[in-house]
Amino acid sequence: IHQDATAGRDPTKSEDPWQICPNCHQPYQNILSIDLATEFVHYIERNSSSLLGHDGATTIYINALQIKLVKFAMIGLADLDPKQREDCKLTAMKILSVIGDVKAKRNLYQEIDEKCILDAEVSATGMIGKLGVVEGTEQSSKEAVEYFKKCLDLSKEIGENIAIEAAKSHLSHAKSLQGEGSYKQQTLKQRRDLYEYYVGRYGEHSPHSIRSGLDLALGLMGNYHSIEAERLLVNLATQSRRVHGPEHALTKSAESDLQECKVRCISVMHKGRQQGFQVLQHEGDEETLVLKGPMTKDGYGDETFRVTAKAIHLDYNLGTPVICHGLKKAHHLNGKIGDLRQANKEAKRFEVHFEDPKLKPCLVKPENVRILFELPGNDRS
Repeated sequence: IHQDATAGRDPTKSEDPWQICPNCHQPYQNILSIDLATEFVHYIERNSSSLLGHDGATTIYINALQIKLVKFAMIGLADLDPKQREDCKLTAMKILSVIGDVKAKRNLYQEIDEKCILDAEVSATGMIGKLGVVEGTEQSSKEAVEYFKKCLDLSKEIGENIAIEAAKSHLSHAKSLQGEGSYKQQTLKQRRDLYEYYVGRYGEHSPHSIRSGLDLALGLMGNYHSIEAERLLVNLATQSRRVHGPEHALTKSAESDLQECKVRCISVMHKGRQQGFQVLQHEGDEETLVLKGPMTKDGYGDETFRVTAKAIHLDYNLGTPVICHGLKKAHHLNGKIGDLRQANKEAKRFEVHFEDPKLKPCLVKPENVRILFELPGNDRS
């Protein structure tokens, strides 16, 4: 770093050995990328007094901490263990602490670029907010809202539209976790806009696009748009596996989310009470369902048995992909696929939203839908 600085080269390029393999010239991945980013931070801490002078060392230190945050984000916060998430939060808090010191002693840091400070604050406040959402407690959700508010204010100060929209999306999501349901559709639209922005700017194979796509898929599933979510996850998993390889953290996240999205569940009366089961398949005349369960806090039980759909009270989970059949008045909908978005208990029907955008939602009796286990090709029928 000292040699780069004295030779007039960009000292921030000296971070490359900690990020890029010298043999294959590809970025390090997964936990190794975090370990090396941590070593880069430690290296800066050990040598900061001899690097570039006061302003330069602080700039590189903030940058090193930001790199470490990015590595955590690329793996996926939900896939980190508690110790790693704590390390991630401490890294973000350290950024805010260093920036606080810079602001308090601005006369000593006159050459540090103001935008560098703002960018780092946006990264740190946004990361703490995301960690609060992942933790999922009432207190962490409140903390997430406060940090996302700070992130949004800072993003507006920078004036970058994509940062502003990202902060709005995260803030809306955090608020929705506190029961503010009016933010649900707003959050989905913002996630969709962000994904389209990243694809347009970086291409659909970019890590930024894939990570944003995973966030969009999560929002789609939360709003019961399961068919769209599954198709998106198939594409994301394919792109990530092809470009980044099967062991990349994003590939594993996409494939894991896809498997979760493809699980079909129902609630049936079993042993005197309504219980949740995974539906494995239809069998025979397709009126027989093969179930696995019941559902427990640790997942689904190992018991497997067969039931006849007509002989039990079925309660489909919202978001379940279905195909319509046996309709007489609306026979044009037979064979059409869609998601169950709402349950009309008075009419004893489900509101099906069809994948074909030309078809309007329709109330359908449970006996006129079958669970769709494998989606047909992308060409709508």
